[in-house]
Amino acid sequence: MPNAEPIASLSRAQVEVFAAGLYRIASCDGLHPSEKAVILEFLEEARAGDLAARLDDLPFDPVVAFRILETSWLRTTFLRAALLLVKLDGEVSPAERDMIQWLAMAFGISGTVETLSDSVSTDGFSL
Repeated sequence: MPNAEPIASLSRAQVEVFAAGLYRIASCDGLHPSEKAVILEFLEEARAGDLAARLDDLPFDPVVAFRILETSWLRTTFLRAALLLVKLDGEVSPAERDMIQWLAMAFGISGTVETLSDSVSTDGFSL
């Protein structure tokens, strides 16, 4: 990941929510190797590599995520990260789209997957 400073400002609980949530969203239609690689890279950058072996067991509860991602900026950043992640394999599946849209509504983030998607691009992003 090009810029680790914002990652370093996340608390351990926020890192866990990001990792667990991104993993759940990416896994809802089958986890693509590129998606997993990005999550693992995020964990390394966040100095939480110990969570890598437990990704499949990390719980993701949207209510807890709402509380831990305490600002609308963090919640929106999480959703944008999720969109960037699921776009890596070339398409956003209906299951991924539905999950991200549901989380946006649950987080009180206005707009659609399309409007959130317009704000992220995989151009120039490579593993």
